[in-house]
Amino acid sequence: MAKRLDKAGCLGASFFFIRGIEKLSTIHFVVPTIAFQLANNIPELRRPIVEAVRAYVAFNETQQLEHQLDALLVKPFQSLPLDHSPVVIIIDAVDECTQSGQDEVAHFLYLLMKSVYGQSLPLRILLTTHPEIHIERPLTSVKFCQIAKPFKLQDVPLDTVNMDITRYVEVGLSRSPFKTELQAVQPNIVAELTGQSRGLFIYASVACNFIFGYLHYSEDAVCRLNQWLSVTGAAVPAMTKPLDTLYLSVLNQGFPESILERPNYLRWIQEILASVALLQDQISPKTLESLIGMPVDVTMEIISQMASVILPCKDADMEICPVHASFPQFLIDKARCSNPQFFINPLTHHGVFASKCLTLLVSPGVLQMKQKYHVPAYVAYACQHWPTHIVSSQASSALLTLLQDFLKRDLLLWFGALSVMKRLRSAAPALSSVQQWVQNITDLDVDKQIPSLLNDGYRFILEYIVPIEIDPMQIYISALPMMPTCLLQELYTPHYQHLPAMQLLSKRDSGWGPCLSVIEGYKEHVTSVKYSPDGHYIVTGSLDGTVCTWHADSGTPLNIMRGHKHQVYAVDFYPDLHRPAEIVSVSCDNTLCIWDFASGAPLHSIPTNEESCCVAYSPDGKKIVAGSWNSGFKIWDAITTKLLVQADVSFGANRISFSPNGKLIVTTQEKMVHIWDAHIGNLMCSLEDHNGYMKCVTFFPDGRRVASGGGDQDVFIWDVETKTCLRQLVGHTDWIYAIAISPKGDLIASGSRDCTVCLWDAESGELVNILRGHTLFVISLCFSPNGHTLVSASGDTTVRIWDIVGPSSGMRKIEEYLSAITCVEFSSDMTIIATGSEDGLISIWETQTGKQLHYYALECHIDSLTISPDNQTLTCGIYAKSLSFIWNISTGKFRVKRIRNRKNIFIYSPDRKWVASISFNILHIWVASNGILLWTVPISCGLIRYFAFSCDSKLLKLLIDSNQMIIEVSTGRSVRDSDAFIYEWEWESQTPRAQFLEKNGWIISKATGKKLAWTAGSKRGKLIPSTNNATYRFHGKCYATGSYTGQLTIIDLSKLED
Repeated sequence: MAKRLDKAGCLGASFFFIRGIEKLSTIHFVVPTIAFQLANNIPELRRPIVEAVRAYVAFNETQQLEHQLDALLVKPFQSLPLDHSPVVIIIDAVDECTQSGQDEVAHFLYLLMKSVYGQSLPLRILLTTHPEIHIERPLTSVKFCQIAKPFKLQDVPLDTVNMDITRYVEVGLSRSPFKTELQAVQPNIVAELTGQSRGLFIYASVACNFIFGYLHYSEDAVCRLNQWLSVTGAAVPAMTKPLDTLYLSVLNQGFPESILERPNYLRWIQEILASVALLQDQISPKTLESLIGMPVDVTMEIISQMASVILPCKDADMEICPVHASFPQFLIDKARCSNPQFFINPLTHHGVFASKCLTLLVSPGVLQMKQKYHVPAYVAYACQHWPTHIVSSQASSALLTLLQDFLKRDLLLWFGALSVMKRLRSAAPALSSVQQWVQNITDLDVDKQIPSLLNDGYRFILEYIVPIEIDPMQIYISALPMMPTCLLQELYTPHYQHLPAMQLLSKRDSGWGPCLSVIEGYKEHVTSVKYSPDGHYIVTGSLDGTVCTWHADSGTPLNIMRGHKHQVYAVDFYPDLHRPAEIVSVSCDNTLCIWDFASGAPLHSIPTNEESCCVAYSPDGKKIVAGSWNSGFKIWDAITTKLLVQADVSFGANRISFSPNGKLIVTTQEKMVHIWDAHIGNLMCSLEDHNGYMKCVTFFPDGRRVASGGGDQDVFIWDVETKTCLRQLVGHTDWIYAIAISPKGDLIASGSRDCTVCLWDAESGELVNILRGHTLFVISLCFSPNGHTLVSASGDTTVRIWDIVGPSSGMRKIEEYLSAITCVEFSSDMTIIATGSEDGLISIWETQTGKQLHYYALECHIDSLTISPDNQTLTCGIYAKSLSFIWNISTGKFRVKRIRNRKNIFIYSPDRKWVASISFNILHIWVASNGILLWTVPISCGLIRYFAFSCDSKLLKLLIDSNQMIIEVSTGRSVRDSDAFIYEWEWESQTPRAQFLEKNGWIISKATGKKLAWTAGSKRGKLIPSTNNATYRFHGKCYATGSYTGQLTIIDLSKLED
């Protein structure tokens, strides 16, 4: 088809998916490949595509797929005249996309259909695929029924197919140099081959290649024909019998007993067949030799004996490729491949390949830090695919020893190699799968180092993927120096201390924190979060109107679903693993939407006729319930979307949930919890002992209890049958917005407006942990199906995934509470650092050791700190109470107890006589010794951006928008620059000019703009909205940053190379 269209001048571009070839089995190269071909083949499209590529690359080389389709396909076609002849794009064998790409291919198809829907473009797209439901659903969506024209080969009459196969066989026979000899043996050879094919073109193709091709003598062709005619293949299933019979014939003919008896030959054949069947990417004989030690000449010879099922390799650099994907599938199916000499046992041979890969990677010099721009093909294969092979294998002591050696010596080098290969994002899911494989080993003793190092590596890459993805050397510059104390850190630090890197002056963390990863990217509150039934994915809803899905093990995005016109308030996953996954969402646009999870395509949009705020599937997935703010709830049939129950009452439902058996529904509204009959919608009882408004409720797994929370700031546990409160859990300091119960019912999680998540023992009511990290209210919680992790959504626009049962969960004890650091300040001689926090704690720290020297306790949020030039006094600002305090640092006593001021940022004059502050564009100048206000100078000509004293303390410079003003301190009057005779370098001379700046965690050289190092989000705080005061400071080559967990990190930057 492609050749015919190309010959006719209609073919614009084509992409043929091929399983086993990395770049041809993923969607990531489809759009760029098509755009490149269109620019080459269609002159009118060349200019718009080139311009689009330039803009696209300038914007972001890793843009989302939706933007790719719009920029590189739709917009260029929109530049063509409407009367332009149709351009055809072929996308073949979509089902050949590998397992890792299956999550994305359905979404790609939906976005492709969506991008051309409603457009008048001279474009036709031909898609081919086997009938797989996750691929068919976006193509057969009701929305696209007018543009999608499905054609199913099974609907073609068998007679028509046989006519085509007959023609194919006739052409193949006519091209054989031994046509006469073959027809002499079997005059009806064409009819026989057609009949045996049973409508399968691949059978006809392999048979023709086997009998007609790649032979030098007529005797060989006749021998193969006789062998094909004599094989019955009775041992294979009826559906695949013809093809399997043929594959066995090829193998038996190519490798008779005389060959198999040669020394090592059977082992070599099995290794080649295993490579064809199990390797995750197609590689060349030369690469195979480097990977598993198979001699190139042996590989070439064995492949030549299977020319009808494996494409011939013309040279040692040509990839080994099967003619059809059914051949590898045949080799690993014992019921189909009945000859044990050719059957490939996946467990055994995956183990062999895992061993070969790890042996290669632990070999000295294979993984080198200096391989910054190129990784050899055999090393690249081992780096990328050893995890796949090991988790598909049977564990053995030898394999575990290799794994341990790799983790102890080469794990960080592996991260670096993946970074060079642009494959670093595969590391976290890979290590997670290997962790699970190790946990499932029961018949062998596993060294404790293996699970520890796997966990450390997993946490390491989740924490530091951002800098390592940009520069592999950040492993040693930023990550290793800053990571917490753990086995990985202890093993690797001694080997890399000689490298230029950040030097940690403060105390190293004692272990990984409970937060596994932070999902960022939203600009609005995240309102709802749920795990998929298998725990592999997370779905979120947001006030930005989108529904998004994410990979749970890495936090990387999967799909973005747009369809709601306004804010999304709640989402839920379809609970049944045995049918295609769906997602339900409700919005204030008065609609309930059901989405296909795989593609992100909207399946149904149900009008609710009211603003719905909560939604849930029934445990069996047959019903959907949605509640509204003011008028009860409704229940729909999840399949037909028919309205089943409408509970019209005078009160609404803030939260809603089914009981585990699906017979009851629980809702909250105002100060009550309501229990309903799920079949008819009748109110059964109300739980009324709350004093505050209820915001959340859910059933326990036993169905006999519910947990609720709200304005009382406590968690209540209720007995549904007796309607009594069994327990009240006290610990939060503000409203509770979210509650979740672990699958076993032993843990309760509650999220609050106090920004924390509390974990409670469900039986004893004991508070077992407090999870801190969110900077605004926590509004939604969900346990993973296995109960190992908890996901939380917050008004701070992030989603956090927490370790609940792992070594970093901290479930044994609650650490001493430390409030978020709000401001940081160095002394002028850099010997001490002052910090202020949300709970009013002011601390003085020794810079070189990070040791706390003094602390002063106030009961107010600290907004700013300033240390005098002589390092004797400390001024703190409290914005909320319009107060400031001046302390003597050495004695801890007040020098001035309070200064009335609505601004919280102060500066001292170099002679220590004056303090200046700005409040609502008014400059205040104070006497530092007694806090007496000297001058008040209103500024009306613009917004004050910056202010500083001159080095002689006589003048103040103000930067007002883009203008400058000079104020004389002794009079409070404005003077001209020419009167002041002050050069630019004389301002702010009392402190060393910082050589660095910080942006999104990156420490950047001011001189060159180069990104030198990176600090993890767990070490950083955030900009304080009321003050614009940052929670970090540079001083010379020292950097101090305060975090939301109350931790101060002090770093020496002197060894960084610019």
